Amino acid sequence: MIQIFVPAFNRPDFLDLQARLFDKFLLDDEYQLNVLDDSQEKHITEKMKIVSDHRNIKYYKTPSEWERYSADKSAIPHCRSVQWMFDTIAKEHHRNDMVMIIDHDCFLVSEFCIYDFIKDYPLAGFPQSRGTVEYIGMGLIFLNMPKILEMDDDIKFHSGSVKGEVCDAGGNVHHWLSRNNFPHKRIQLDYGYVDNDIPVDTDPVARYPGRVPHTFNGVDLMSDELDYPIEFFANRRFIHYRAASNWFSQEWQKQDREPSEEKTKVFNDVINTII
Repeated sequence: MIQIFVPAFNRPDFLDLQARLFDKFLLDDEYQLNVLDDSQEKHITEKMKIVSDHRNIKYYKTPSEWERYSADKSAIPHCRSVQWMFDTIAKEHHRNDMVMIIDHDCFLVSEFCIYDFIKDYPLAGFPQSRGTVEYIGMGLIFLNMPKILEMDDDIKFHSGSVKGEVCDAGGNVHHWLSRNNFPHKRIQLDYGYVDNDIPVDTDPVARYPGRVPHTFNGVDLMSDELDYPIEFFANRRFIHYRAASNWFSQEWQKQDREPSEEKTKVFNDVINTII
């Protein structure tokens, strides 16, 4: 069975949209959508529960005793939620399943079969690097749990310093990759480019050959003009809004407003071509 986990800090409206799009485009026969609710506001938690009940989403609230972080340190709680899920939920209850971890602002926008995509790979994700340290970004990851448990189940998803390089969320996955000779399917972070299996020694710059296609279904994405521009994974099967929790805007946390109204308008125009 497919188990899809969404680490969420806010934006219950995006959780609802994810559920609708998985129902529309995911081709696998059986799947369960799960939310890892790490929200810090009671009204957000209540909305997450309402959406979960309405969309048949399995709801998990992260441990209340965890230290809380400001929005600008979002990578820390994000990684912590994923690690908690992997150690206490996936390894305990989903040992025979395929586990997908997806950002709360990443959406399936065309037909896609997870089993056909990952096949016999133990792990699939899009590569990121800092210096010579290669790891897997946290926006979209597929874990073939039977394969991982057979090979090496000691995966750490945290950010932080790895071999002297300061890495973003998922940086410590590098240790698992290097121990196991990089046995993963690489999803290109694409702007319309086809995903493929990229050799380990490929120049990292060559993996991201520019933001050329600036449209989606006829909608101008204006990616050069937007903060944290919209991006795509896996040959445009997934669209990533990016930074939807607005961790980069402390002021937003006080004013309860969307700091990038134009980006929201563009994104809504894209979604309206799909729904």
